[in-house]
Amino acid sequence: MADLERVRLGVVPGQRTVRDHREVVRIPDPRRQCLEEIKTIRGHPDEIPENHQALHWAQLQTYGALFCRARGVDEVHLALVYVDVATQGETVLRQLCSAEQLEAAFEQRCEAFLAWSQQEAADNVGVPLTTVQARWRAAKVRLALAGLSAPDLC
Repeated sequence: MADLERVRLGVVPGQRTVRDHREVVRIPDPRRQCLEEIKTIRGHPDEIPENHQALHWAQLQTYGALFCRARGVDEVHLALVYVDVATQGETVLRQLCSAEQLEAAFEQRCEAFLAWSQQEAADNVGVPLTTVQARWRAAKVRLALAGLSAPDLC
């Protein structure tokens, strides 16, 4: 029986606090140390742009790092599950990752995000808030799709 677990990103790597919304990940068999991230799509996963797939892996790998921390495990099986909403077909991509690999990638993503956010803050000094908010949204998308992913981690 699969368990659903809400993951709250609120960890402190170094002196930073990372916060995000609650996300549901599926744990098909808690004894197997496996996490699944389910993405709904239309069409075949081969049609998903490479940068989007890399972002999906980065998200799952981040959850994997938090899972390993919380449960004190040395490795975790990650499964990225694409479900085609039209056909209900599933494609499952798998990785076995060590906690050490996942933690290093998580730290690297935090460092990249911190550097980017500090630069954004410096660039926005004296700019009207509505302009800053519009820039922030656009830059967030560019950053997510361009630099924070690590598709070949494990």
